[in-house]
Amino acid sequence: MLLDSERNKLSEQLPTASRRREERLESFARLLARLRGHLVLSFSCYGVTDDREMFPSPVVLTLFRLLSGNPEIDQKKLMGRLPVVESFAPDAGEASLDMAEWWMWRLTEDDQVANLDKFVAEQFTHLQQGRFAQSQWLGEEFTAYDGLVPAAGIDLDPTQANGPIMSANRLQTAGECPRAFFFNYGLDLSLPDEILVNPDQWRDALARGLLLHELFEVFVRELVAEKRFPEMARDRDRLLELLNKQVKRYARRYPPVNKMTFQQERADIEQTALTFLQEDELFCRKHDCRPLYLEASLGMSPGEHGTPLDREEAIPVTLPDGRTIYVRGRVDRIDQLGAEELKQYAVWDYKTGSSRGFEEAQPFQQGRKVQSFLYVAMVSHVIREEIDATAEVKQFGFFFPGAKAVGERISWTPKQLSQGREVLQNLCQLIADGTFLATNNDNDCKFCDYQPICGGSVEELAQLKLDNPANEVLEPIRQLRAEE
Repeated sequence: MLLDSERNKLSEQLPTASRRREERLESFARLLARLRGHLVLSFSCYGVTDDREMFPSPVVLTLFRLLSGNPEIDQKKLMGRLPVVESFAPDAGEASLDMAEWWMWRLTEDDQVANLDKFVAEQFTHLQQGRFAQSQWLGEEFTAYDGLVPAAGIDLDPTQANGPIMSANRLQTAGECPRAFFFNYGLDLSLPDEILVNPDQWRDALARGLLLHELFEVFVRELVAEKRFPEMARDRDRLLELLNKQVKRYARRYPPVNKMTFQQERADIEQTALTFLQEDELFCRKHDCRPLYLEASLGMSPGEHGTPLDREEAIPVTLPDGRTIYVRGRVDRIDQLGAEELKQYAVWDYKTGSSRGFEEAQPFQQGRKVQSFLYVAMVSHVIREEIDATAEVKQFGFFFPGAKAVGERISWTPKQLSQGREVLQNLCQLIADGTFLATNNDNDCKFCDYQPICGGSVEELAQLKLDNPANEVLEPIRQLRAEE
């Protein structure tokens, strides 16, 4: 980047910003010199999109100085000499170009229309409907304008015969924000696909997570085949060899734009992989466990490498009131605890991001996290049918090998997850009732795709509905939000 003064020192032939401005002014002056008759210049004096005052171009001030014969005249005097500002509302009915402008004039003239609200409502029913919707939205009563859609609840009810098969993501979306659940799974709304090239990023967090999941699966599958514990000294080179193959495959598919960024991300991925191996070795030796099943497909088509637990039929989960829902999911990893004859297992899910939002003391996060209980229920059901009627899942946990969590593990026993059925029942009930109220926590909105259509202050308005005991249909949501 060079300043104009620096460009002039290098060569008078180099273009400069000041010279380009002079050329544009000279071209405009030649244009004016060719014109005959009257010329009207206008400018926007107010920006309606960003609500700010705007001022004329220096060209307008220059012409005003020429016409006035006073080269010292300033912009303030120019603004004082201008006629009345024109707006969307004309100052006279005959100046209206269409019916919309005529109505704007009629409703803003000095002789105001009597009973303006009633008059507008009679003439423009859609405006009246909008005002009514807004009044309902701002009120304490929970209505259709806030997400009460019983008819949709019937279609989306997972407890009905032939109801939709649920997953952890579906249920957690309902727990996070019932309105987002309705937009996604009820109305099938989604953002249009975009192809964005960021020179400061090779792959986004989702793609990096997929790369690492695939790497862990290939690597651990070799351990499973040989019934070995992970071991840093022995397995490090093999893990890095597999990592290089994986990165090259992704780089061919998604060529990096910036070499330096690619190298940095490559280093981060390698660090995550080595953290995975190191922490996995320590944990497996300390707790006498080893990986047994990878990517078990429960309620869905099996992956490339099947497991004895795979089944396409959805897994039944019984709720406390006796109703049943059917669920599905793919389990990253199931470990065997202790000797094989004990038939005791631990279920693990890899998370390559941070551990933010996961707490041992609050496994369900008011309905926002139910994967722990759901996977324990699913795996328990399948291993008792496929392995042994006495087989037990003794633990479920999340493993965070990424740079932000550095190998942290957060886990629970089935006893610590015993309230999971009540949480699922409340989630299913709010769906069945069609109570798709927006979240009352603004943290749920930070990365939500539906912010542009949801409106502002949804959290405060949602809390207003929840605080009104007359809204009995919201009781399942109240119970979820009351959990600590």
